[in-house]
Amino acid sequence: MTTLLEVSGLTRRFGGLVAVNDLSFQINEGEIVGLIGPNGAGKTTVVNLVSGVIRPNAGTIRFAGADVTNQPSHRLASRGLVRTFQSTAVYRECTVRENAERGTFLQCYPGHLAAFLGTPHARAMHKAGRERAAELLAWLGLEHLADTKANALPYGHQKTLGIVIALAAQPRLILLDEPVAGLSAEETDHVRDTILRVRERGISVMVIDHNMRFIKGLCDRLFVSAQGCKIAEGTPEEVLANPQVIEAYLGKAYAVAERQ
Repeated sequence: MTTLLEVSGLTRRFGGLVAVNDLSFQINEGEIVGLIGPNGAGKTTVVNLVSGVIRPNAGTIRFAGADVTNQPSHRLASRGLVRTFQSTAVYRECTVRENAERGTFLQCYPGHLAAFLGTPHARAMHKAGRERAAELLAWLGLEHLADTKANALPYGHQKTLGIVIALAAQPRLILLDEPVAGLSAEETDHVRDTILRVRERGISVMVIDHNMRFIKGLCDRLFVSAQGCKIAEGTPEEVLANPQVIEAYLGKAYAVAERQ
């Protein structure tokens, strides 16, 4: 497999608190990798570091063969490294179609002056963005809701729309921060199936979540963070049977339930 993302020795301190400590991992092209761990383990900080929202105190981040350490999030997104957030990051007063089209602006926006003047280049780019947005909505079964405002959608559909916005930016890797938090079992299964379809397009995924049923049914590999350090890595079966992981995160009740 070809390595798409390679993180080495990543460290981030907030005053005297070490949120991420000498963390290393990699994600290959077409792979779905999960990051799990207890609250306060530094998982969202990892995503913020990798996506350029905050800068590390130490370590390197390489994406598609290039050193992208300390690059801001908009430059990483233009390279194909896109993230979502724990909350539903949709434009609530805009329609589903408008949300999807906004996601295309990263690749299909001609610039302020050209957009203001309505140049042929600007019109061509806007047309390409509209077509890409429409294709994504149809692909993920949201085209019948295209004229519905985002704030009128069920929460699960809002989560799916957030993934559509990320896909509209034409990513090579999507970082998903708790994509099924607050969802029902049926909604969770829909989001899982959506992510698996995303991988069919050759897009790699890194996902954080606490829902072990969701994680086990989705990820090729897991790594586990506790107190900012990686304590285990492997297939879901290997990781979730690891005594250190059970003690630090899952608890004895999980181990008992798994044996029954």
